[in-house]
Amino acid sequence: QLAIELAEELCRRDPNDAVRQHNLALAFKKGKQFPQALACVERAVQLDTELIPAQITKAQLLLIHRKNGEALNLLEQIVTTDPDSFDGHYNRGAALVLSKQYEAAVESFEQAVRLQEDSARAHVALGEALSQVGRKKTANEAYRRALNLDPLNSRARQRLAPTH
Repeated sequence: QLAIELAEELCRRDPNDAVRQHNLALAFKKGKQFPQALACVERAVQLDTELIPAQITKAQLLLIHRKNGEALNLLEQIVTTDPDSFDGHYNRGAALVLSKQYEAAVESFEQAVRLQEDSARAHVALGEALSQVGRKKTANEAYRRALNLDPLNSRARQRLAPTH
């Protein structure tokens, strides 16, 4: 609550600052106040259409609101505009999984892993998408890479299947 109050005060001082609006959106998101977060992030994107982190947050909030199509369209724009956006590719992969487009999700997560090889969460997400398309051996390799990066990663450990 304190984070929200502080972010609100900063926004009152300069309501046309996109970064401050985005920070307020993040505070609302962390507090699970999703409608308020979405309103703030939409304001941030309106103020600065090139603020990629705000666009990523907006896409995440759209996914929370089960607006997968809108989120996916936004994420497609992000990765087209910024092909080196790890968050863009990672979240695009998540949106594709929610839309049951697993092959495309694999491609997106593979790109995320190429962009940030040390991301255990990207390796786990890649493994999960690979499992959905029946590529269990490659999925297990992704889970093992995740565990090498983060030995305590419970999602990777749970999903790592025996290779008999």
